[in-house]
Amino acid sequence: MIDMSRFWPLLAVAITGCATVVPMQTASTLGAGQAEIGGQAGYATWCGTFPPSCARTPKDLQMPELRLNGRLGLGPGDVGVSLHGVLMSDRGWEAGGFTDLKVRLASAQLREGLRAIVSAGAGAGLGYLTMDRSVYANYNRYYVATDSALQFDLAIPLYLGLQTEVTEWAFSLRGLERRVSGDPYRLWVPSAGVSAAFFLRKPTRFGVQLSYEAPLALLGFGTFNAGVSVTRQFEL
Repeated sequence: MIDMSRFWPLLAVAITGCATVVPMQTASTLGAGQAEIGGQAGYATWCGTFPPSCARTPKDLQMPELRLNGRLGLGPGDVGVSLHGVLMSDRGWEAGGFTDLKVRLASAQLREGLRAIVSAGAGAGLGYLTMDRSVYANYNRYYVATDSALQFDLAIPLYLGLQTEVTEWAFSLRGLERRVSGDPYRLWVPSAGVSAAFFLRKPTRFGVQLSYEAPLALLGFGTFNAGVSVTRQFEL
């Protein structure tokens, strides 16, 4: 029997890391010849109860996650690239990138001025995080194998959007897989996430979102993340 208890501190921090996997976005897609660029800021308001997930130590202070993102329209779908980073004082920092493809599956007029949109995507990301060993001083019954790790992410999100001329609600359910380089058993960790977002549309889009992501085996040890975004759309 594999004893995973000695490695849970590393995995808990890496799996429920304070940066989101999938960037905030609408269910609608960009048309061919359209592009957008913008920025996002998110804050993990609560990250589980398993110590020491998401910086719940006496001296630790987490800063907001910052993300730069861009998307390019490809007809019925679009492709996006984003870069993110977050600093946790007394614990370390996390940075990485993510790229994804989103395709519109269906669109229907529900009534005058209200359209429903269903889309799906797939993406992959790479991240790096560092961890200060002193953070684990109060949890010395655990053994931390490393103080840094690479994260390899896969994500398959499904979106439902309710769109009017000036607004869009976007709800998302996503399956996630994360591989952590410091994991001695080289496990892929299946996770799930949900989100709800509200956007004010063109020409400059403002959005707010609340999301939750957690490993399937530890659904109570996930991350709530509140975020805001500003995006500008333009024609190529």
